Amino acid sequence: MHDTFFRKIPIVLIAKKYQGIMSEDRKMYKCTCADCGKDSEVPFEPKEGRPVYCRECLPKHRSGRF
Repeated sequence: MHDTFFRKIPIVLIAKKYQGIMSEDRKMYKCTCADCGKDSEVPFEPKEGRPVYCRECLPKHRSGRF
């Protein structure tokens, strides 16, 4: 389903959408990885009681939803 959806959207529009998400001036929040304990930064404010993972550990905890 997603594959055909993205084929119909011009690449320029997709790039513009993600440009705002990945911009350098986006506020980053310091956190500690719940898996390895390494200090990291994430583009969202971590909520107490919910685990946050660093870039290296996140793929290990993702389910098959993407």
